Amino acid sequence: MKRRFPLIPALLAFLVPLAAPAQSKSPEPRLDDAFRTLELHSKELALEDQKARLAFDVEMRKLALAERRMALNPTSPGPKGRFPKCPPFMASSVADGPRCPAFCPLGLLAVCAVLHLLLAWWVHDDIKRRRIGSRIWVVMALVTGLIGTFVYAVVRLGDRPT
Repeated sequence: MKRRFPLIPALLAFLVPLAAPAQSKSPEPRLDDAFRTLELHSKELALEDQKARLAFDVEMRKLALAERRMALNPTSPGPKGRFPKCPPFMASSVADGPRCPAFCPLGLLAVCAVLHLLLAWWVHDDIKRRRIGSRIWVVMALVTGLIGTFVYAVVRLGDRPT
């Protein structure tokens, strides 16, 4: 039994120094890692906040620029694509009321159609009143409009009865 007794203190003396450094060093790196992680997370949040503020500033500047453009040129569409009000005969129906752009194709087409009909009616009336000419001039006035009516008027000047 005396032989075993000196081995136990020797084993304990050998194992105690190995266990002591592991206990003293382990809490410090874990604490440093936690602080670094927390600091990194706070910096990421600050960066995201700064990006959001910059995006908001950009959008506000775009809106201010659109308002300035609308003030300078009222016929251009605004931020939501709305145009200023136009006369009812040129209005194209939209959900929020009659609105049209500076060049309204439907209104212009309607005005041209009415002009063509009036010119053709004048040519027809003139042919009936003078009892000279052909009804082909009415078709020409309908198809070509002002140009055909002008050609008819020039030809009519040459057809004056003497």
